[in-house]
Amino acid sequence: MSQAASLRLDNGLTVRLQHDAQASEAAALLQVASGSDNEPAQWPGLAHLLEHLLFTGSAGYTGQQRLMSWVPAQSGRLNATTRADRTAYFFSLPASGLEAGLARLVDMLAQPLLASDAIAQETAVIDAEYRLLRQDTPTLTGVAQRHFFHGPPAMQRFQVGSRASFGDDVSRLRQALIDFHQQRYHAGAMTLWLCGPQPLAELETLARRYGASLSGSASASADAAVSLSPCLRARADAAVRATGATQLTLTFALNRWQESDAGWCALLQQLLRDEAEGSLLAQLRAADACDGVSLQEVWRGGGAALIAVCFLPAHPRTDLTAQLEGALRQWLAQLATFTAAQLNHYLQLAQRQYAHKSVLDRLREQAFGFAPPTAVTPEAWQRWLKQLQQAEIGRLWLDESVQGEVTSSAGFEFISAPFHSVPTVSALPLRFWPFPPLAAPSTLPHSAAPLLHLPSSAPAVLTLRPALETPITDPLGYALQAALRALSASLAHQNGRLSVERQQGIWQLQLSGEPVFMLAAMAAIVTQLQAFTPSDASARAWQRERQKEQGDIPVRRLLNRLPGWLLAQQPACAALEKVVWQAALSGGSPTLAQQLARLLSQLPGSVKNAARWLRCDPLAGQRQTLRLSQGDTALLLFCPLTQPGLEAQLAWRMLALIYQPAFFQRLRVEQQIGYVVSCSFHHVADRAGVLFALQSPQCKAADLLIHIQRFLQTMEENIAQLAADELVDKRERLWQRLQPDGDVLERARQALAFPELVSPAARVQLDRLDAPTLLAWHRALCNPIYWWQCAAEPDPV
Repeated sequence: MSQAASLRLDNGLTVRLQHDAQASEAAALLQVASGSDNEPAQWPGLAHLLEHLLFTGSAGYTGQQRLMSWVPAQSGRLNATTRADRTAYFFSLPASGLEAGLARLVDMLAQPLLASDAIAQETAVIDAEYRLLRQDTPTLTGVAQRHFFHGPPAMQRFQVGSRASFGDDVSRLRQALIDFHQQRYHAGAMTLWLCGPQPLAELETLARRYGASLSGSASASADAAVSLSPCLRARADAAVRATGATQLTLTFALNRWQESDAGWCALLQQLLRDEAEGSLLAQLRAADACDGVSLQEVWRGGGAALIAVCFLPAHPRTDLTAQLEGALRQWLAQLATFTAAQLNHYLQLAQRQYAHKSVLDRLREQAFGFAPPTAVTPEAWQRWLKQLQQAEIGRLWLDESVQGEVTSSAGFEFISAPFHSVPTVSALPLRFWPFPPLAAPSTLPHSAAPLLHLPSSAPAVLTLRPALETPITDPLGYALQAALRALSASLAHQNGRLSVERQQGIWQLQLSGEPVFMLAAMAAIVTQLQAFTPSDASARAWQRERQKEQGDIPVRRLLNRLPGWLLAQQPACAALEKVVWQAALSGGSPTLAQQLARLLSQLPGSVKNAARWLRCDPLAGQRQTLRLSQGDTALLLFCPLTQPGLEAQLAWRMLALIYQPAFFQRLRVEQQIGYVVSCSFHHVADRAGVLFALQSPQCKAADLLIHIQRFLQTMEENIAQLAADELVDKRERLWQRLQPDGDVLERARQALAFPELVSPAARVQLDRLDAPTLLAWHRALCNPIYWWQCAAEPDPV
């Protein structure tokens, strides 16, 4: 059950409260109605720099007590985002930590220290970030989309920031930061979101207690500022060279943007993503014209916005542009004919997907994305669609082979050339809900496959995945995903879920819904897989995934490669008939389990007893190197669990909890090693362990490894000297973190991978973890024989 409320404090702060009784964590987001477009023209990047600096310390919280260090130590997440017209700071924590986190969040926005040494440090960090972004495909795509539109000058101004743009006069820069903060960071320009399992009255009390400390007025210069609505006009269409998969973006200039329009975008996004038979995407796939489509916000400010529909053409042929735009225009025209029942159905789908997100991701959608509205009417929907259909469009074709001239814009450079396209008249046989429901099978096979049944009060979830010894290859996984894609989308229209995804590097299928629905769905899945044939579209999906990696920062490229490197140590299945499946039903009745087991007996391949879902056997460490043409150096050090048992799993998690804040403090704050510094407990490729990640513009991989080794050496003394109250605190934090989290599919995966952690014995074993025991496990973790070192390094010049 969820409830919501809104209020406005006396100082002008807008507050939005959301009670979610099912949430296992709480989240806070504080948004400022000011971003990069509002910074002084002589200080490009100032808003971005201020965002960084607010995390470095405030009057009430410094060192390891500041939000940046404190939240990870509480097993939480935090970040911030600067956009053109707004900036937001957010975190999520176990619910008991919400008040302490909110106190730190508000204090850092109200009373930042803006210390000179922190300014120098964060200037270097942003400069490194800027160098990375100069090769980042999504960044360059956004720059190009804005460049080919007329609009306010700030829309095309350099806003990331760099060492050159900030200059060498730290005192002058600090004064500019203070002025900007005083002018823009006042309660009247802020919105606070709180979401968690706490009752609304408790959330309101927290909002009033801490929100009141925010300054209630802006300076005179800020009050005098007048925001003029910009007039966005398409300048030209263009082809742009971009690394990775070919894309077509059709960017719409909406000159009458309102906050409520984000809700209409959420509904449009739901319809675009629909892959049921007869949908726009299904028809374009059938025509071999397109493999994917999405909706994104390119820019927003002053009552206007650039909203883009992004296609993944099936082939790198520019003539597809006319076909795709023509199909989109036909589709938009048919959306305007929706009945109230159809609109409400698609709205419910959007709301259901939104509800599956974490509390923090829901707040981020409300602040930055496309959160679905609470209600819709055909008349309002038609008015918004008319505005979209009449908007000017900018066409951008992105491909690696584009030849042209160097174009400079907003501090970036890209290769572009003129491009021309006229949409064709399209007549696709589009269909929309309602669809005929799936029929349950009238008879069931006599034989039954092995099916592990875990009784639970939670909704039933069937998980089907390959045996640990023989994972599915990526080409086969993408082929299975493509084969079941339309069925998965059709099932969503019937209040069910079918997921075919790679989770932690392992391909698996999950099905959830009412018992009759699950039987009908499982019968349809078996029928589809019995006629399974890999398609060209699935091969392209796999190829795009590999292309997409090329544009990622080095540390993310290593994270993407880690599952494959680990799985390469064992055979893999490339053919469906050779797959050995394991099946488990979480929740549901014994009768449902028996019926599903009989249907599973007809599955291509074979089904074995589900005995193990996590590998803990010793695995000799390796060193893997990814060569880069340029950029930063990155290193992953993965220390996998090599011993089974409940104590080992708990101890490894406890060590990660102890390492995490100290690792960040030592290497990111004190030694300033690099832009990425993280440590966490990590589950990947059927293995679990502690993962250290570093990315640095100045250190080599060998040096980064030495930094990690030195850190682990110093932690031996820290662990040995852990006080009793510290241990009690960390045990409680870990216990809160062990509670099942996420949507129903994620909870089922957690229960299957780590069944011991949800047993009563886990709490008893956790309370037994003392300093000597943790020290012994720390020494086991420090054994380099089992370390997996994954490095990404630029080729030597």
